[in-house]
Amino acid sequence: MSKARLLLVEDDPLMIRFVELAVRGQTVDLVICHGLEEARRALAQDAVGLVVTDLNLADGSGLDLLAELPGLTQRTGSDLPTPRAVVCSGSITADVRARLQTLGAWRILQKPVPVTVLAQAIAEGLSPMVEHSHQPAEAAAAKPADTQAQAQATAVEEFFGGDAALFATYCANFMRHLPATLAAADTAWQQQDLPALGRSAHNLKTVLRTLGDPAGAELALRAEQAAASGNMSAMHPHWAALREALQQKNL
Repeated sequence: MSKARLLLVEDDPLMIRFVELAVRGQTVDLVICHGLEEARRALAQDAVGLVVTDLNLADGSGLDLLAELPGLTQRTGSDLPTPRAVVCSGSITADVRARLQTLGAWRILQKPVPVTVLAQAIAEGLSPMVEHSHQPAEAAAAKPADTQAQAQATAVEEFFGGDAALFATYCANFMRHLPATLAAADTAWQQQDLPALGRSAHNLKTVLRTLGDPAGAELALRAEQAAASGNMSAMHPHWAALREALQQKNL
């Protein structure tokens, strides 16, 4: 039996790794696209069973991809229907949700999402027996924690189904990518590239929540909001605080 083809559209390497962990043990051919153009080419070349996409991408929005999905998949010449789409993003507002539903998103997941919820959504999305009317699964809200150890323990339960080894693997990947993340952000800072800094802060917000670091996630949220203001001076103290916190992790 051939593997089901899963198209992931995501430019954050930590989220890519998270999806890889979610499909571990499933019979899935995971095709990774880092932006809209890659996704368009992949969808036009071969049939896809399921699309998992972020909304905030360097070359556009996942909303555009959903709007184009029927036309892109028809180019393959396959008799298969348009693939279901799972949207996994940290930017799900009421207006965005309404538009996603209009565009036919099958599942809408708010980052950070438990790995078990994501794994189930992927498995069900690739199953022809699941009804399209299935209600969107929502990631549970993070539970408060008084200490770092408690926060991490909560994250293990909330986002990794209690699997401490899975959490440790994700944490190790974060630490491995952290120097490159900081270097890319430093370059964006030097170039006064607020959109790039905002995307970096947005991605870090999700990752730090997933790792059980609510304080770091709050710093990232403030930096993301400052970037959205379009004021580089307003961004400075928030990015500096976030970078210092990240640098402490990298010592």
